[in-house]
Amino acid sequence: MMNIMSGSNSWPYNQVKLSKELLESLREEGKISDTFFAEAVSWAEDLANQIMFANIASKPLLETDDIKSLDELLIQEKKAVSEIGIFHQMEDIVKEHAKRIRIQKKAVDEILNGRDWAHMPALKVDAFIPIDLLYDMQSFMGIFNPIVWKKPDASGYRLFITDDNVALIFIDDCILACGSLYQYVSGVRKVPDPPDDWFKTPHQTMLNGGDCDDLAILYCSLARSVGFHIYLAFQPRHVYPGVFIRESIEIKKEDLPSEVRNEERVIKATQVYEVVEKLFPVDSTIPMPSLVLNVQGKTRIFPYLGRYTVVFKSLYSSLSEHEKKKIDAKIQEIDEGLKTMMDPDPNIYFID
Repeated sequence: MMNIMSGSNSWPYNQVKLSKELLESLREEGKISDTFFAEAVSWAEDLANQIMFANIASKPLLETDDIKSLDELLIQEKKAVSEIGIFHQMEDIVKEHAKRIRIQKKAVDEILNGRDWAHMPALKVDAFIPIDLLYDMQSFMGIFNPIVWKKPDASGYRLFITDDNVALIFIDDCILACGSLYQYVSGVRKVPDPPDDWFKTPHQTMLNGGDCDDLAILYCSLARSVGFHIYLAFQPRHVYPGVFIRESIEIKKEDLPSEVRNEERVIKATQVYEVVEKLFPVDSTIPMPSLVLNVQGKTRIFPYLGRYTVVFKSLYSSLSEHEKKKIDAKIQEIDEGLKTMMDPDPNIYFID
């Protein structure tokens, strides 16, 4: 077999030309149909494009050890038969590629690019290495030291922060980070499911596009690489990713558990917030709707996930009742769309 790494960039297309000539002679002899001829030529051209893109893209990936050989950009894994088998295959691909430096760097680049969506202050991250695992709950607990209240029935705990805590900004940043990754993956080229389905790696999908399985793997790999907890949701003939987002909900001091209410930082605080986690579907085959707020002559655009940020809630509260009704109607429309998307109820599998 010829080594395409050392050959000319035109090599794949020369092979397509030779293949097409052979196919034409077989068609003229009546050995293949016009339909098969057209399909075979299309397959050959698609493979040539994949090889070309892979050859060009492989150099920086090889230099950073993100891939060991060009095989990783060309070889695809055959899909299992059962749903749980498919999940475990996808989970393995996500776990492996979320550790790759270029996947993490791509995630951080998209997050940084998306931070001006809401014109909000954000934590400054000067490089992609320090952000590793910064968005996971363990890091959140360690960095921001929220007040932890254990439920008396030992069923779990509740987290509280105060309004003088930079954690408020950070939680907003986490929400918009999920939205930025959603926006990026939604823009990746979508291709229909092939009859014999194969899984692509995140690198392959970024280069050549992918179906719903491939886009779900890509989103989960990017999100996991910076610490988000993610899951996969399965429906008949469809799968999409989801992410845990943390939301800060304003809470009155008198509604706090007494142990929390008597904390010194709570006594001194103007406002207290409870930090809650929720599952949120991020189906990248569906365009992300945006919410537009016109406040004091300025237009602020938020991704739909941005509705859970403190800055959105603050701006929303300053709107007129008429403007609030328009935003509420838009949110209801989006919510209905999400319900439709999740009908029938998906089978959800969490990636540890």
